[in-house]
Amino acid sequence: MDREGRKPKAVIVGGSIAGISSANALTLAGWDVIVLEKTISPPTGNPTGAGLALNPLSQKIIHSWISHPQLIQNITVPLTFDQNQVTDSEKKVNWTLIRDESFNLTAVH
Repeated sequence: MDREGRKPKAVIVGGSIAGISSANALTLAGWDVIVLEKTISPPTGNPTGAGLALNPLSQKIIHSWISHPQLIQNITVPLTFDQNQVTDSEKKVNWTLIRDESFNLTAVH
């Protein structure tokens, strides 16, 4: 708090893992924090760079930060497998390079 007894304030631009981690740290230190995120829903089309994939440890850490961790289920989508493909656009064929059936991540947009 400052000399007049007010909490310091911070605005964090971007709800990435760095943004929400910073917001949590500042909140725990007694700051009033606002996180600004321009994306309000999952993207349509190509979602590259528009969300977070959280592994089980990251999920556990984020759940510890919030008072109602079950609400996370309302804004996440399970990622049950990972698949990497290569495309030959001239021949119009795809090959699967690797597929992991036990991916166990969660996507947040």
